[in-house]
Amino acid sequence: MDPLSALFAGFLQSAGDAVAQRAFDGMNTEIETVVTEYHGERIQFQHQLWRIKPETICADKRQQVAAFSRCTQAAQALFQEACTQLTANPRRDPAYRSLRSMYCNAGERFQPTEASIQWSNGGPPTAESEACRLAKAMLVVDNSAANRTEMRNACKP
Repeated sequence: MDPLSALFAGFLQSAGDAVAQRAFDGMNTEIETVVTEYHGERIQFQHQLWRIKPETICADKRQQVAAFSRCTQAAQALFQEACTQLTANPRRDPAYRSLRSMYCNAGERFQPTEASIQWSNGGPPTAESEACRLAKAMLVVDNSAANRTEMRNACKP
Protein backbone atom coordinates (compact mmCIF):
# COMPACT_ATOMS: atom_id res chain seq x y z
CA MET A 1 0.00 0.00 0.00
CA ASP A 2 1.45 3.35 -0.98
CA PRO A 3 1.89 6.06 1.70
CA LEU A 4 -0.99 8.20 0.41
CA SER A 5 -3.41 5.26 0.50
CA ALA A 6 -2.21 4.30 3.97
CA LEU A 7 -2.76 7.86 5.20
CA PHE A 8 -6.24 7.99 3.67
CA ALA A 9 -7.12 4.55 5.14
CA GLY A 10 -5.95 5.75 8.58
CA PHE A 11 -8.08 8.88 8.25
CA LEU A 12 -11.16 6.84 7.30
CA GLN A 13 -10.54 4.45 10.20
CA SER A 14 -10.26 7.26 12.78
CA ALA A 15 -13.31 9.06 11.35
CA GLY A 16 -15.26 5.79 11.48
CA ASP A 17 -14.14 5.22 15.07
CA ALA A 18 -15.30 8.72 16.06
CA VAL A 19 -18.73 8.15 14.48
CA ALA A 20 -19.03 4.76 16.18
CA GLN A 21 -18.00 6.26 19.54
CA ARG A 22 -20.63 9.00 19.22
CA ALA A 23 -23.26 6.39 18.39
CA PHE A 24 -22.31 4.32 21.44
CA ASP A 25 -22.26 7.45 23.62
CA GLY A 26 -25.76 8.26 22.36
CA MET A 27 -26.89 4.78 23.41
CA ASN A 28 -25.53 5.41 26.94
CA THR A 29 -24.05 1.91 27.15
CA GLU A 30 -21.42 2.80 29.74
CA ILE A 31 -22.27 3.48 33.39
CA GLU A 32 -22.03 7.22 33.90
CA THR A 33 -21.72 8.84 37.33
CA VAL A 34 -23.34 12.23 37.84
CA VAL A 35 -22.44 14.48 40.77
CA THR A 36 -24.35 17.73 41.02
CA GLU A 37 -25.45 20.26 43.57
CA TYR A 38 -29.11 21.15 43.87
CA HIS A 39 -30.44 23.63 46.42
CA GLY A 40 -27.28 23.27 48.49
CA GLU A 41 -27.40 19.47 48.53
CA ARG A 42 -24.70 17.38 46.80
CA ILE A 43 -26.42 14.62 44.82
CA GLN A 44 -24.65 11.67 43.27
CA PHE A 45 -26.16 8.93 41.09
CA GLN A 46 -25.35 6.66 38.18
CA HIS A 47 -27.22 5.92 34.95
CA GLN A 48 -26.85 3.48 32.11
CA LEU A 49 -28.97 2.82 29.03
CA TRP A 50 -30.85 6.03 29.86
CA ARG A 51 -32.07 4.70 33.21
CA ILE A 52 -31.06 6.10 36.59
CA LYS A 53 -30.01 3.28 38.90
CA PRO A 54 -32.13 3.88 42.04
CA GLU A 55 -29.69 2.09 44.35
CA THR A 56 -26.95 4.59 43.42
CA ILE A 57 -28.92 7.74 44.24
CA CYS A 58 -27.17 9.36 47.21
CA ALA A 59 -25.44 6.03 47.96
CA ASP A 60 -22.44 7.92 49.33
CA LYS A 61 -24.65 9.17 52.21
CA ARG A 62 -26.46 5.91 52.99
CA GLN A 63 -24.69 5.52 56.36
CA GLN A 64 -25.98 8.90 57.63
CA VAL A 65 -29.76 8.63 57.81
CA ALA A 66 -30.59 12.34 58.09
CA ALA A 67 -28.15 13.34 55.32
CA PHE A 68 -29.37 10.46 53.12
CA SER A 69 -32.98 11.55 53.61
CA ARG A 70 -32.22 15.17 52.68
CA CYS A 71 -30.21 14.02 49.66
CA THR A 72 -32.89 11.66 48.33
CA GLN A 73 -35.60 14.29 48.73
CA ALA A 74 -33.43 16.82 46.87
CA ALA A 75 -32.70 14.20 44.19
CA GLN A 76 -36.40 13.62 43.55
CA ALA A 77 -36.96 17.38 43.27
CA LEU A 78 -33.96 17.61 40.89
CA PHE A 79 -35.34 14.83 38.68
CA GLN A 80 -38.77 16.47 38.57
CA GLU A 81 -37.34 19.90 37.77
CA ALA A 82 -35.05 18.46 35.08
CA CYS A 83 -38.08 16.74 33.52
CA THR A 84 -40.05 19.99 33.56
CA GLN A 85 -37.16 21.98 32.04
CA LEU A 86 -36.44 19.40 29.35
CA THR A 87 -40.12 19.12 28.45
CA ALA A 88 -40.51 22.90 28.24
CA ASN A 89 -37.36 23.37 26.11
CA PRO A 90 -37.24 20.65 23.42
CA ARG A 91 -34.04 20.22 21.42
CA ARG A 92 -33.03 18.41 18.28
CA ASP A 93 -30.08 16.69 19.94
CA PRO A 94 -30.24 12.93 19.28
CA ALA A 95 -29.99 12.12 23.00
CA TYR A 96 -32.62 14.71 24.04
CA ARG A 97 -35.62 12.36 24.16
CA SER A 98 -33.69 9.71 26.04
CA LEU A 99 -32.41 12.24 28.57
CA ARG A 100 -35.88 13.71 29.10
CA SER A 101 -37.38 10.25 29.48
CA MET A 102 -34.65 9.27 31.98
CA TYR A 103 -35.31 12.27 34.25
CA CYS A 104 -39.11 12.14 33.91
CA ASN A 105 -39.19 8.42 34.78
CA ALA A 106 -36.93 8.98 37.77
CA GLY A 107 -39.03 11.96 38.91
CA GLU A 108 -42.19 9.85 38.82
CA ARG A 109 -40.89 6.55 40.17
CA PHE A 110 -38.15 7.38 42.66
CA GLN A 111 -39.31 7.26 46.27
CA PRO A 112 -37.09 9.37 48.53
CA THR A 113 -36.26 8.26 52.05
CA GLU A 114 -38.08 10.30 54.64
CA ALA A 115 -36.46 10.40 58.05
CA SER A 116 -36.87 12.74 60.95
CA ILE A 117 -35.23 12.87 64.33
CA GLN A 118 -37.37 13.52 67.39
CA TRP A 119 -36.90 13.45 71.13
CA SER A 120 -37.86 10.03 72.44
CA ASN A 121 -40.37 11.38 74.97
CA GLY A 122 -42.09 13.46 72.28
CA GLY A 123 -40.96 16.81 73.66
CA PRO A 124 -37.87 18.93 74.10
CA PRO A 125 -35.20 17.80 76.52
CA THR A 126 -35.60 18.65 80.16
CA ALA A 127 -33.09 20.92 81.88
CA GLU A 128 -31.72 17.92 83.76
CA SER A 129 -31.11 15.83 80.64
CA GLU A 130 -29.60 18.87 78.91
CA ALA A 131 -27.17 19.29 81.82
CA CYS A 132 -26.34 15.59 81.65
CA ARG A 133 -25.58 15.76 77.91
CA LEU A 134 -23.44 18.84 78.43
CA ALA A 135 -21.50 17.12 81.22
CA LYS A 136 -20.93 14.07 78.98
CA ALA A 137 -19.68 16.30 76.20
CA MET A 138 -17.28 18.05 78.59
CA LEU A 139 -16.01 14.66 79.72
CA VAL A 140 -15.22 13.71 76.12
CA VAL A 141 -13.25 16.92 75.71
CA ASP A 142 -11.44 16.63 79.05
CA ASN A 143 -11.54 13.40 81.03
CA SER A 144 -10.69 15.03 84.35
CA ALA A 145 -11.84 14.04 87.83
CA ALA A 146 -13.85 17.26 88.11
CA ASN A 147 -15.70 16.54 84.82
CA ARG A 148 -16.39 12.93 85.87
CA THR A 149 -17.89 14.17 89.14
CA GLU A 150 -19.93 16.79 87.28
CA MET A 151 -21.29 14.11 84.93
CA ARG A 152 -22.23 11.78 87.81
CA ASN A 153 -24.09 14.62 89.53
CA ALA A 154 -25.83 15.84 86.34
CA CYS A 155 -26.86 12.39 85.16
CA LYS A 156 -28.35 11.01 88.37
CA PRO A 157 -31.72 9.35 87.73
